[in-house]
Formats: sequence, C-alpha cells, structure tokens
Amino acid sequence: MRLVHHWTSLAVLLTGGLVAVTGVLLLLKKDVDWLQPPVEAASRTGAAQVRVDALFNAASNAAPQPLSWSEIDRIDVRPVDGIAKVITEDALEYQVDLHTLEVLNIDHRGADIVEKIHDGTFFASWVKYYLMLPSGIALLILWLTGVYLFFLTQFQKWRNKRR
Repeated sequence: MRLVHHWTSLAVLLTGGLVAVTGVLLLLKKDVDWLQPPVEAASRTGAAQVRVDALFNAASNAAPQPLSWSEIDRIDVRPVDGIAKVITEDALEYQVDLHTLEVLNIDHRGADIVEKIHDGTFFASWVKYYLMLPSGIALLILWLTGVYLFFLTQFQKWRNKRR
C-alpha cells in the first residue's frame, strides 16, 4: 500500500495542485468581486414577464459593439432578485433589471475561466476525460490508501502498547 500511495501521489502532483487551487477559488467566487461580479440592486424584486430577446437587446445595446446570439453563453434569470445575467462566451456579464430592462452592470467573470481550468477544458476538451478524470481516480486511490495506512499505523501502535 505504501508503494501504491507513493507512486500515485507522484502521478497527481501537478493536476491535484491545480484542482485544489482552483477549487478554493471557486468556493470563494461569491466573496471575491473579480471572480464573480456582485449582483446589483434592481428597481424592484420579484418576477417580471420579459422576453429573452428583450434581455438580449438590452445587453447588446449596452455593449461596446452590438452582440450576436452566437456570442451568448447563457442567460441566468433571477426573478427573486429582479435581475437577469446575460453572459457572453468571452466571460462578460451584463446584469439587466427585469422590470426596466436597464443594464445595471457590465463586468468580467473570472470564475468562468477558473472553472474551465478546474475541469481541464481550458487547455483542450480531451483534457477533461484523459487527464483530469484519471487524476481524480488517482486522488481517490490516494485517499483510500492514506486511510488504510493511517488506521494500520494506529492499529499497530495500539497492539504494541497492549504487549
């Protein structure tokens, strides 16, 4: 088990560190403005009936250059906050008031890039399955062998004390 633990730890040295650092950043994304912009206060809270194309047009009109639908990654509607977030492929976030269709904030979302680094798709789409998945499995093996070695050592210490 020690040999398996030793060589497996070498295999996940780089990817495990990368996943750990980006994982910590993702945990803090709501607390760090450069990772995820804070949600601006809308004119009113609560749901509003707004068409998706109206949200797109509001964001497009506020953009330095008009947007095309192909540039939109997703639209995140938050009816409780009265806000919709129009997020582009290049990680720009347009916060649109659902009631007035006014763009309240335009900011960069660093968390999207951190997330892509975290799962490996930042480097290439194949990295997710052929590098990060095996590293995750290796990390699970490290955890299992570490638990085994820990309890084996504790059991041996207990047995030696009894003698």
